[in-house]
Amino acid sequence: MITKEELNRLWSDPANWRRGVVYWCPEDPRIIVPKRAKWTGYTMNFSHRNAYWALLAVVVALLAPFFAPLVFESPTGTTVLTVSFILIVTVLIFLCRWESTRER
Repeated sequence: MITKEELNRLWSDPANWRRGVVYWCPEDPRIIVPKRAKWTGYTMNFSHRNAYWALLAVVVALLAPFFAPLVFESPTGTTVLTVSFILIVTVLIFLCRWESTRER
């Protein structure tokens, strides 16, 4: 089990940030980590073997409300799309927070 202090040390090491924006740390077991400026959101640990699958899942989740009416051939109003999109973004934010802070 890796400690929170160790995770913070890995995250704050500039050698694990490529060009200052891409987090690449094979020792860090997290898929999602806070960005360098924590108030700006989250990013992925692109050295994790599941990072690209997680990125694909996020993109699909964000696009789903817009393509669902085409797939299911049902008219959907702007309000439903907006509420669906906001709900998905909210769930993704909470999942990112949970994944980046949970114990390993």
